[in-house]
Order: sequence, then C-alpha cells, then structure tokens
Amino acid sequence: MATAFEKSNEWGGYRISQGDSGFVLDYHTHMTDTGDPDGMRLLVPYGAWGFDRDTDLDAKYDEIESRGEKLAELAVEDAEVCVDNCTVKVLAKGVVFH
Repeated sequence: MATAFEKSNEWGGYRISQGDSGFVLDYHTHMTDTGDPDGMRLLVPYGAWGFDRDTDLDAKYDEIESRGEKLAELAVEDAEVCVDNCTVKVLAKGVVFH
C-alpha cells in the first residue's frame, strides 16, 4: 500500500494508505498517559464522506484543514461513537495506555 497522506507531531500521528476497497488509517501516539490508542487501524471505504480513491488528500478541505486531515478526523469520530451502521471498519483497536 502506498502512503497517500501522513501527519505527525510531538503527541502522535497517523498515516493514510490506499487499500483495495478503501483508505487504511494507522494511528499512533507518543503520549502514554492520555487514554489515546496506540496502533489503532481503521478502514474507510472509498466514497465515504465524498472521499474517493482519486481524492488528493494534500489539497485543502477548508481554510484550516487538508482533505487528509478531515478524512482522519471523520474516521476517528465515527469509530469512537459508532455502534450500528458504521461507516468505518475498525481493523485494530490498538492499545490504550493509562
């Protein structure tokens, strides 16, 4: 899988790759006491929220975020609150450090 978008800072980051059926998001954290997951992996099907295989994730989404940042934000929100009819498929919940 080729990396389509990547973002990281002192707190953690994520990498978005293109899979056969959708975007694969791999999240990691550098913080061990926040309750954030390390190693979470999500699959976002192509077409979700208007993000297709050909979407330029580096392009601006709005005045603040790129399309890659927005895709990651929506994916995490969906994975955290979804019970039924989820857009995102959780491939690995990761390890939560406390």
